[in-house]
Amino acid sequence: MNLADIEGTTPFAVCRLLSDLARLVPAGQSIVEIGVYKGRTLAHLADGARKGHGALVYGVDVFDLPVPPPGRHRVSDIHAREALRSTGLEDRVTIVKASSADAAAAFDGPPVGLLFLDGGHTREAVLADLRSWMRRFARIATVIFDDYDKPGVREAVFDAGLDVEVTEDGRIAITVIDTERNRIMTDNILVLRGRRKSELRKAFRAVQRDQGPGTIVAFTGAGVLPFVDATIRGLLETNSITEPMYDGQGRALVRILGEGEDSRTAEPVDLSGDDVDALVDPDFEPPEPEQPAVTGDRNPPPQAGPGSGVGAWRDYAAAVTGESSEVWAEKSRTQIIEELSARNVPVE
Repeated sequence: MNLADIEGTTPFAVCRLLSDLARLVPAGQSIVEIGVYKGRTLAHLADGARKGHGALVYGVDVFDLPVPPPGRHRVSDIHAREALRSTGLEDRVTIVKASSADAAAAFDGPPVGLLFLDGGHTREAVLADLRSWMRRFARIATVIFDDYDKPGVREAVFDAGLDVEVTEDGRIAITVIDTERNRIMTDNILVLRGRRKSELRKAFRAVQRDQGPGTIVAFTGAGVLPFVDATIRGLLETNSITEPMYDGQGRALVRILGEGEDSRTAEPVDLSGDDVDALVDPDFEPPEPEQPAVTGDRNPPPQAGPGSGVGAWRDYAAAVTGESSEVWAEKSRTQIIEELSARNVPVE
């Protein structure tokens, strides 16, 4: 059996995305899927891990539900096991027949570098899954939310205060979580993560002031979160940092420059150096997003409270970018704010 022959409801474009992300997870970490069903996405995660660094893969599901979710019928773990066996992946995956909370409590595998949430889709269920597994995360972990187009999933992500990158169809949301924010990775590397561009830039300036030139900084979420990439571009323009080097785990490593140094000529961080450990895929380069011209001169609406509705944000986006209002008509407030932030448009 080929991967394409496995039954399931997840589009293969999503399956390919999962496989690509699983490739990046280091061998010393694990990949966990919540909600296995017939094993289509689990098999793609396992295939990605096999082609990447060999991270261990776990599939968690209660199976045999007396009342299955809408659109699905009662499924035994036999279906998923057979799918893995027939694609030659059974030795790479551990299926855990338990609730998400029970599985997380008993989990004794390597730190979780990638968590794919496709279990319950209510706000409460998603938050419960996230909280149960956060204690098992690696220092830097990627979380993928399936069915982000469902209200319960969106509400959970919002309530958790996560910045996410959403696929064009609105189905998948991805975030990178740094569980030990600003922790020193080695003697001379600081990890920076913020919830918006202004916060991230402020954190960098504090490190620049306190640590000085020569300090290596890792920006978490590079290549995944638009406002992180926008922050890096802004610092390059002001000759504050070297050209970024991407470690394949959602981080961009840069060195803080001193007075008189130039971003265009300064040596970038050496990913093979003694100060940079456990890094993979140094050739990974995220595509450079196009930056449409910004026009107009007006203040952004508030992000909460009176006047913060999606209509106000759509009008603002159309005014400052010069684009037709139809371009923004189908986007949510969160999506508009994230996209404007990525274009260096003021959002607060």
